[in-house]
Amino acid sequence: MSEQQQTVETSQSGADSAKTGRSASYPNLIINEAYDFTKEIYDQLAHSEFSREVVAHALGKHAQTIARDIAACVQYGFLVKATEGYKISDLMFELISPQSEKEKKINFLKAFAKPKLYSELINEFDGKPLPEGLHNTLYRKHNIMQAASKTASDTFIESARFVGAIADNRILKYSIALSVLEKTTQFAEIEEIPAGRESDITIKSNVVENHSLIATLTNSTQLNPLNIANQDIKEIPIHLTKGKTAYFRYPASITEKDVKIIQHVIEGILLQITFDSDEVNEE
Repeated sequence: MSEQQQTVETSQSGADSAKTGRSASYPNLIINEAYDFTKEIYDQLAHSEFSREVVAHALGKHAQTIARDIAACVQYGFLVKATEGYKISDLMFELISPQSEKEKKINFLKAFAKPKLYSELINEFDGKPLPEGLHNTLYRKHNIMQAASKTASDTFIESARFVGAIADNRILKYSIALSVLEKTTQFAEIEEIPAGRESDITIKSNVVENHSLIATLTNSTQLNPLNIANQDIKEIPIHLTKGKTAYFRYPASITEKDVKIIQHVIEGILLQITFDSDEVNEE
């Protein structure tokens, strides 16, 4: 059987399963909604273990009406199962009382990846644009009932947007967002060392106080206006806002792989600027 035939059969099998069986599980709440709901439980029941009925009574709701909400909180890791039913998770305690805004954002990103469906989608699309027909992907490949696929798709996208794991162009950037937040400084460095050519390619980027960006791709030499003429170096002026100008310098032998490395670095810097700006505004 060809690879194409196997792909078609796998896709069809997922669709047939969704048509005839139960839908695969997915969070019915956007991640911030699940957090808010869990916070309500925490405010009422604090550190105790509790059943769904106890939660319903504490919140003045019927147990059946909150069943899927509690399930969503479990999927995100805000609640964990316990002897008496459920309890607040360590992750949720850290979100409620974070040591810093950065820690809170990291934990929200980690919670976003906990649902099985979301983990699968991250593995499939991280670094790539989400398809416009994501709901059809969920129906055909992830065993989500067709009637629920649009809701599941929208919930995933809105959750990704809340935690900062998706760009305006629909590119999923979970790994980059998490990596940037987990760095202890505002300096990002990527080095590629081909065998036998140590230090051949080095890309460094730094966010400075005025948010100027310096990006340099070198062949083990420091670029400056004096030695550009002595190397096969190209320079592109980039006109910014308010009359500012940036310059991108690169060797003529630059490869597509080099450009991708630069792209990842710049995306990381942009995320870092956004997160730093958020922290300043919240202070």
